[in-house]
Amino acid sequence: MRWIAYLGSLIGYLIASSVLAQGVMLDGLVLWLIAAILMFFVVLIHELGHAGAVLWFRGTISRIMVFPFEYDVRNRRLGMAKTRHRGDVGGFVAYTLDRINPRTKHVLIAAAGPAAKEPLNR
Repeated sequence: MRWIAYLGSLIGYLIASSVLAQGVMLDGLVLWLIAAILMFFVVLIHELGHAGAVLWFRGTISRIMVFPFEYDVRNRRLGMAKTRHRGDVGGFVAYTLDRINPRTKHVLIAAAGPAAKEPLNR
């Protein structure tokens, strides 16, 4: 699954760079920088969608990681990410929920990430 996400990101980058290069003469390094910044903000919005759903269900967030940064919510500390969870491509939200109907809540929290990016696609 991780390789599908990597491949999708690469294809998205190639499409975005070709569209940007159509009318503007930009160096390849500048295109890489623009694409990296855009990808960071897309992943950030995605992870904040998950975090918002966790807060909606009154869960507790311990960490939010958007590569290469990590925010420790408990200590209110922003720093460089030290570890990545297995299978995560760009980020994750570490959280806990109460024991009342957690399976449904996990599904809705998982759906909240892509739903947060939907306004960007319009």
